[in-house]
Amino acid sequence: DLTLFPWAWRFPVFETYRDERFKIDPTKSKGMLKYSNWLAAMCARDDVARTLPIWDEYLDHIGRYADGSARSKVANAVRDGREAHQYDDEKDDVKD
Repeated sequence: DLTLFPWAWRFPVFETYRDERFKIDPTKSKGMLKYSNWLAAMCARDDVARTLPIWDEYLDHIGRYADGSARSKVANAVRDGREAHQYDDEKDDVKD
């Protein structure tokens, strides 16, 4: 649960910013129904729910990465084709 949940919770981002093909449809198979039930049960746990950001705010945040407008060290490095540790905030930051 600890390993899969953070990724499972974020997976619908792909449906939103990439393609409807990424939609998880619990009616497709017993396995997908089991997965969807597990995810809902995890989200319903108070100890988990307290750690989750508000979904719409999270989508807005991730949207900046999806459309290339994010301005973080990691985003800047990725746009430049480098790893974040190779990106120097002082030398490489371009102010618009």
